[in-house]
Amino acid sequence: MADNIKPSAEWELHAVVERLQKNTAPGKPVSANVFIKDTVPTEELSAKVQEIVDDATTKLNLAPNSVKIGKVRPSSRSFSVTSDEPSFFDQIAKRGEVETMLDSQQSDIYPKPKNRKMIR
Repeated sequence: MADNIKPSAEWELHAVVERLQKNTAPGKPVSANVFIKDTVPTEELSAKVQEIVDDATTKLNLAPNSVKIGKVRPSSRSFSVTSDEPSFFDQIAKRGEVETMLDSQQSDIYPKPKNRKMIR
């Protein structure tokens, strides 16, 4: 991201991780889209994704089925991941290869109309 352009506070990595942790519980998994830095070559992206997830799973001593890797998208240098372990997303965010993370589920992204008039 350009130095002069900063995301709003609600989209900074630590804020996204906090929301994910708040919404995650055993048996109640959430998904996130994780974006990888340009330093990882595109042809190595799938292997790097597997390494990041495996390392986090091992460090947290998680069961193999508690984390699921979704689509890996080379064009956007991202992947989706689902887990029901709150600390998993923090562990992923600590990796140097991770640029940012977004919640997969958004409550409402459409603008609300103002000054609506009833048409008869």
